[in-house]
Amino acid sequence: MVSVRIALFLALAISVIAGISGTKCYLCSSLQDEKCRSAQNQDSYHLDCARFTPVSGQNYTCGKIEFVEGETIQVVRGCMISDITCEDIEKVAPVKITDCTICDTDFCNGA
Repeated sequence: MVSVRIALFLALAISVIAGISGTKCYLCSSLQDEKCRSAQNQDSYHLDCARFTPVSGQNYTCGKIEFVEGETIQVVRGCMISDITCEDIEKVAPVKITDCTICDTDFCNGA
């Protein structure tokens, strides 16, 4: 149950919030799909961040966060509000963040 809460928190942190920029990002969590740990490709689930409910004036980027859960490195990928930094996420995350990448081109969070 804790794993699900952590995944939901990080998914929200990398923003299952909203989008208007049209940046296309991969979206997954290794807590639900082991394939998320590996590099993503054209067959991987992705979305146009503009599909989310718009938040007034916000631009969106892609993000990839790696964190430790138990003794396992987990990965979450998705859209995030461009004003959020890795440092912002690390300050509020309930887990130890081991790697955080924010990028602003289509599918840049696939590596």
